[in-house]
Amino acid sequence: MGRSPTGVGRRPVPRGRQRLQHIVACEGPTERAYFERLGRHMDGVVVIRAFVDKPDPESVVALAVRKRSDFAQAAGRKGVGHGVAGTWAVMDVDTHEHLDESLATARRAQIHAAVSCPCVEVWFILHRERHDAPFASSTAAKKHWESMASQFGPGLKALGGGTGVAIERAAQLESRYDAHVPRRDRNPSTEVGEMVRVIFATGGIDPASIDWRASRARP
Repeated sequence: MGRSPTGVGRRPVPRGRQRLQHIVACEGPTERAYFERLGRHMDGVVVIRAFVDKPDPESVVALAVRKRSDFAQAAGRKGVGHGVAGTWAVMDVDTHEHLDESLATARRAQIHAAVSCPCVEVWFILHRERHDAPFASSTAAKKHWESMASQFGPGLKALGGGTGVAIERAAQLESRYDAHVPRRDRNPSTEVGEMVRVIFATGGIDPASIDWRASRARP
């Protein structure tokens, strides 16, 4: 049974216990806005810290490493555990030349990568429809989402209550590709669905309970 978006039925956070945090490094303001608003649905059980720097994979991975270090150092000064449940680098395939090198850097640094091909708008689209056909470009995917969102909007409210089904659709897309197929050849695909599933699982929250039309998702 799905848990209420008001928090009823969610795992309570014991008093004095540090809340778990997910650090998210993004390419741009669209992704940052999404994750910041996603955090509002966690009712304090899980905190999402979203950051943005230059819009390229190398900078995103470097930002994730830097922010994780900052949180660990701050926690050390306070004499407490840093409470970071996961550190993520959210990247688009787009036309980036150094994606593969950036993914290798992320693996070495134990940063979780969440790649979308051709761009993160694939993840948004899956909230409203199953989409199997390749996109000609990132621009085409963004225009497709803008067209859809205009019917349901405004802003992130266009996602409606589709988080649970979007996770399932993203997993179905990923299952079409062999593990050896490079990310840039998985068009369309998005690993953000698995990322979001993990974040919800951290807090014991049912993704199906989330409705972006609620006040927490206000743009």
